[in-house]
Amino acid sequence: MNRRQYLRQIARQSLIGQSPCEPPHRPLAALCATLPAWARSAGTRLLLVLDQGNATLNEDQKWGSVIAAGIATGNADLIQAVLRDAEVRIPHQTRDLAQRAAVASLLAQQPASDLIAQEEPPNEPGAVPPQDQEAAAMALFSLAAAAAWAGQVDLLSRLHAVRAGGVRDGAINSILGIAHTLAVIATILNGGTPGNTAHSQGHPLAS
Repeated sequence: MNRRQYLRQIARQSLIGQSPCEPPHRPLAALCATLPAWARSAGTRLLLVLDQGNATLNEDQKWGSVIAAGIATGNADLIQAVLRDAEVRIPHQTRDLAQRAAVASLLAQQPASDLIAQEEPPNEPGAVPPQDQEAAAMALFSLAAAAAWAGQVDLLSRLHAVRAGGVRDGAINSILGIAHTLAVIATILNGGTPGNTAHSQGHPLAS
């Protein structure tokens, strides 16, 4: 049994040994508990940021970006934990939108909001364009995915798309910080060190 498996076993045992009166650990917290001792501060910071209120981000923006960034890391355990945590925090429509944005962001060399404009059929006069309703969220989720993956994607154009959608720099900085922390955690889970970009190598979306 290697160190990672040993830490996971400890995490499982701690869940089993909890009192029935105590709520179970959330999936993301349980996964962060499996990080090596020297790296657990990254998990602690992430959980604090996700749990604290943010005047510049609503829950849909925050957790949708977490989903997109988590998917972009390519780490299956992290993706599963993020998706399970998000289930009780945001509606399935936002979760689906974030997953679409992550895939679009990593497969295309253009902002996901541009893809919506290309794919949606023309609207009847006077109708509210569907892309106007989703473009800002898609752009933000696309930026989070691109920042977490750190592969060969156009990060600058996604940043411009987010700003054009009315998202303020404070919210953008929060999302970029979350995406970076998720990338660091994925790198550690993959057996690398924070200074490496191992999470961007061999990603299933890059093949």
